[in-house]
Amino acid sequence: MFIPDNIKSTEPEETKNSIAMGSSISFPEFLANHGLHQLSAYAAISLYEQAMPFFDAVDLRATAFSEIPIKLYNKKTKEIITDHPVLDLLAAPNADMSQLEFLHALSSYYDITGEAFLVATGRASEPPREIMNVSPVNIGFTRANTRFGLLNIPESIYIDTQTNSARNYKSIDERGRLRFLNGKQDSELWHLRGFNPRRNSGSFRGLSKAKPVWMELQQYISGNTTNLSLLKRGTRLSMAWVNKSEHELTPVQWERMQQEAQKYSGEHNAGGTPILDGMDVKTIQQTNRDMEFGKLKDSMLSRVANIYKIPLSLLLAETMTLSNLETAILHLYDLAVLPNTKRLYSELGRFLLPRYKDGADLEFVFREADIPAVRIRLIDTAKRQKEIGVNTINELRREIGDEDVGPEGDVILVNSTQKTLEQVLEGPQIPEPLDTTPPPKEKEKTEFQEFSELMVKVKNEKGERKYDDMQIIEMAMEEGILNAD
Repeated sequence: MFIPDNIKSTEPEETKNSIAMGSSISFPEFLANHGLHQLSAYAAISLYEQAMPFFDAVDLRATAFSEIPIKLYNKKTKEIITDHPVLDLLAAPNADMSQLEFLHALSSYYDITGEAFLVATGRASEPPREIMNVSPVNIGFTRANTRFGLLNIPESIYIDTQTNSARNYKSIDERGRLRFLNGKQDSELWHLRGFNPRRNSGSFRGLSKAKPVWMELQQYISGNTTNLSLLKRGTRLSMAWVNKSEHELTPVQWERMQQEAQKYSGEHNAGGTPILDGMDVKTIQQTNRDMEFGKLKDSMLSRVANIYKIPLSLLLAETMTLSNLETAILHLYDLAVLPNTKRLYSELGRFLLPRYKDGADLEFVFREADIPAVRIRLIDTAKRQKEIGVNTINELRREIGDEDVGPEGDVILVNSTQKTLEQVLEGPQIPEPLDTTPPPKEKEKTEFQEFSELMVKVKNEKGERKYDDMQIIEMAMEEGILNAD
């Protein structure tokens, strides 16, 4: 491996001389122990490019993280903000990247190397003009100082470019906030790093999550390389030609044997059996060690899945079923994606928000309701709460991320068929039967009755009744209203 001249160790000389690369550590660990963190990051990225389980795990987390809609939350007003200059910046971080690409790269660098570096352009006291990721391979640290207390902070961080020109960012204590600014203070570098237990000058560097399995990853890559080499050379050494004669082969015989061997080498000619005069065939059986590579691949997938908290069924197709797919995706977000999102959002907030006037009241957040896989669970939870009957419609809507419907949604709805305990203990109450008998109808008045009532009301000059009953009867008979019978 070529080591550039501008990459120097940050370890004391006596420490470097006392460290030797042995069989108990991997090459990336050896580089990190010597302070060559740039090359250690390069080795980690090389493993990521060649080891499929490593690549799948990192890419799965990065893709899920980058697709989560990023929000701003005002801690004072308790409101979600959807319109702010910092959101516009993240929507178009620089001329070369979209928001999805930027966030995917941020998560990937952090998962592969254990650290990520961001650069924001523009005056340090103003909102950034653009932000971009910088590969940890291009980052170098100077020696540490102690002017910030017990923290082991380097004097400066520099970025190596392909032209070997360096951009230095000096450490500055700004009212208890550590910043790395260039000389003109028109560019700022931010360092995200994972936990590193080493107590030396390298403790300011992050520790890759994949470091515990670096040796296994190298075995995985070596196994693939070996299999590919055997495939190109005719799958594997399956037989040998043994000279049974007492005499050595003549040059002519040797040349003929080489020519015959070439006819049956390579993946397209594998499986043929050449025949030569005077040669006996000896088959070579496959050893148990050769057959263990498949187990190594499955074991590697399992270990990487455990490190990055990814359900194995999402990495190993043989374990995936339709019944466990939904659960596996939920576990992916709960264990791997959402904790990682909180960590990276926190670092983005510490880096960007102080450069805005209202930044002290803001923080980057996400809503679970904006994630389709998680929203399904929220809806199921709301259904169960509705069955219990202790929440209002608005409370249930907030549970699934929807807006309130107004004051009418603040009423608790209960089931009208529910009974009190006293009613249950008394037993069923049989209601009295309803009286369905129709009310009696009034008898219809006869023509004589109507005539009589009318004549009774007739008065004389004195206001007295003019006709008596006999007169009324006679008059009714004369009119034919009443029969003489």
